[in-house]
Amino acid sequence: MILSAAVFLLFGGALAGVAAGLLGIGGGLILVPLLHWVLIAAGVDAAPAMVMAVATALATMPLTAASAIAAHQRRGAVDWRLVRRLAPWIAAGALAGSLLAAWLGGEVLRRLFAVFALTMAWRLWRGGTAREFAPSLPGPVAAAISFGIGTLSAMLGIGGGSMTVPWLHHRGLAMARAVAAGSALGYPLALTGSVGYLAGGRGFEAPVPHLGYVYWPGLLLVALATIVTAPWGVRLAHHLPGRQVALVFAGFLLAVAVKFAW
Repeated sequence: MILSAAVFLLFGGALAGVAAGLLGIGGGLILVPLLHWVLIAAGVDAAPAMVMAVATALATMPLTAASAIAAHQRRGAVDWRLVRRLAPWIAAGALAGSLLAAWLGGEVLRRLFAVFALTMAWRLWRGGTAREFAPSLPGPVAAAISFGIGTLSAMLGIGGGSMTVPWLHHRGLAMARAVAAGSALGYPLALTGSVGYLAGGRGFEAPVPHLGYVYWPGLLLVALATIVTAPWGVRLAHHLPGRQVALVFAGFLLAVAVKFAW
């Protein structure tokens, strides 16, 4: 069982790395269901297993994001001025979300995860008319949206790209550049969110090795795989048409929504 779980985590981590580079997401939409299954198989009850899966998926993302950011930066695709503007609010929201998640419990997180994935799939599938890039929202509005993205992302164990990429693409940013910005914003989000899960899980007990709510053997295996494969996804993101990438993203989110709703 230990060997099969390790292979499962490495394979899932590889898929999550490709998704991180291709779609600008942290990979949590793949990793949370995968880690949830592994933890339940290891004897963790379903509700705490969901919180641990979310925490562990989020903790893998600073390394995944760093690998994807480096690959995007080599292509000059990261708008650092935009990232600097949004990052502090996203990071603050992530800290709040990580502390709130443990209080809500695993069943609520599972339902939120399904609803969120379905909503994002519908928005991307619907698409929209191309427009000139205009991300300049009023300061308080951009701050509120960014804080909300950080909060919900940390609660669901996702890197934020699932919301920032559609948002920035809707505002007119080319899909490849929106993906690059999503990757860059995922780094501070995952870092501060992980700190919240480590602090919030003090005193938590489980039949598997853990730090706070983070299942650290799973973290190591997944991170190893995602670091290697994230640049592969970046190459795909810069070669595939933007609409094609958006449809791939939508199909993936729909599958995840159905899985969690079931």
